[in-house]
Amino acid sequence: WRFLFDVSEALAVFRLPIPVPGEFPGIETTLFQPKPAPVDLPNDGLLLGEHWRLNRCRKVCLQSLDRQRHAYVVGKTGTGKSTLLLSLILQDLQAGRGLGLIDPHGELVEEVLACIPAARENDVIYIDPQDPDRAVGLNLLECTTSLEKDFAINYLIEVFDVLYDLRQTGGPIFELYMRNSLQLLMEQPGPFTASVLEVPRIFQDRRFRRRLIENCRNPYARKFWEDEALQASRDLDLPNIAPYITSKLSRFVYNDFIRTILGQRRSTINFREAMDEGKILLVDLRKGLLGETNSHFLGMLLVGKLFAAALSRTEVKDKTSLRDFYLYVDEFQNLATPTFVSILSEARKYRLSLILANQYISQLKEHIIHGIFGNVGSLISYRVGFNDAEILSKEFARVVSENDLLGLSNFNAYVKLLVDGSVTAPFDLRSLLPDKSPRPEVVDRIRQLSRERYSRPREEVEAEVRTFWLDEEEA
Repeated sequence: WRFLFDVSEALAVFRLPIPVPGEFPGIETTLFQPKPAPVDLPNDGLLLGEHWRLNRCRKVCLQSLDRQRHAYVVGKTGTGKSTLLLSLILQDLQAGRGLGLIDPHGELVEEVLACIPAARENDVIYIDPQDPDRAVGLNLLECTTSLEKDFAINYLIEVFDVLYDLRQTGGPIFELYMRNSLQLLMEQPGPFTASVLEVPRIFQDRRFRRRLIENCRNPYARKFWEDEALQASRDLDLPNIAPYITSKLSRFVYNDFIRTILGQRRSTINFREAMDEGKILLVDLRKGLLGETNSHFLGMLLVGKLFAAALSRTEVKDKTSLRDFYLYVDEFQNLATPTFVSILSEARKYRLSLILANQYISQLKEHIIHGIFGNVGSLISYRVGFNDAEILSKEFARVVSENDLLGLSNFNAYVKLLVDGSVTAPFDLRSLLPDKSPRPEVVDRIRQLSRERYSRPREEVEAEVRTFWLDEEEA
């Protein structure tokens, strides 16, 4: 009989006279229209979920090569995004792959920590900016080549633009002085390595500024400070310009947690090594004591360090010899600089694959939306709001209607999957619960092991920063 009638025809026999419209008590109703999956779905790769059609269940998998074109997951809170991310991360952990997770809430990091396989406990790099006793070191100005320096300067200016909207609060004057301040710090001879926290001191400490100008190896930056910045008068003289620059950095200088992270001359984590060796990078950016702006700032610095490490892989001629590194970023709209978007088209060349997730598209600026949909290979949408449904329906080529996207039940999603480099027609899938065997007793041990390897005592770092700021001869 099942070959003679499909599901909808068979159900017609059991139509009941229910007097009320909408959801039927005791009967599971579907408010979205299932879409058939293509016949050539791969059977291996990263398991995304299951597709049911005519009582047949098929696995939905994303192959390794197709992962290099990145994936984007969108949906309201509570619809299944975190469940999907946890499932994917656990599969990567079991397979021995290198991965990074930047979590703005902390819950996902906690779940992943409890599920680290015993064989991979030594691979974990755990970053907790709110650790009261120890601090990791993150210095974006720790560069060697001119290309790295240029990337660091441009990226930092983009970060401040995202944080403060420089068109309204700084404009070209901020960019001019910030760019030349960074050039002044990064073009010093010998072993001197600057940090972002030294930028305010350029404007506050005359002797420190003079010493930097005398030793600067970049003639263009030196000429700017000697012939323009120090010679300007009235509204553009240095005392009047200084607050425009220092006000953007003061919140990081005066925050005890951020100061000890940014004030270290050498980063305590080698991100290129972490990618090449397949480490597990877990970043807990819950706002808590940090505050929203500080949390976003650290997240963008971490993304910048990872991108810089990926770009440094260009020196390797045989890219097939490189290990893949998978970066998961939840609520990525807080970290989306223009470089973040443009790197999507370049990252796959250096074996860096991104899985991005957020709650709704309207959180993103228009150029970021275009960059995401123009560069991301696989798109997964859980239930969304009306405005997002209109945008996503177009991305799904109108095969999926706005009402379908509005009516998706929890853990159900529509997906436009990349298979062998080609995009499939949209179809529906159901997420699976993560296959996990948590070991909460090992979490503290893993944290402590990571702290000892990748951080320094906070009191020691604070003493170094204080010595440099208060003792002029130290410079």
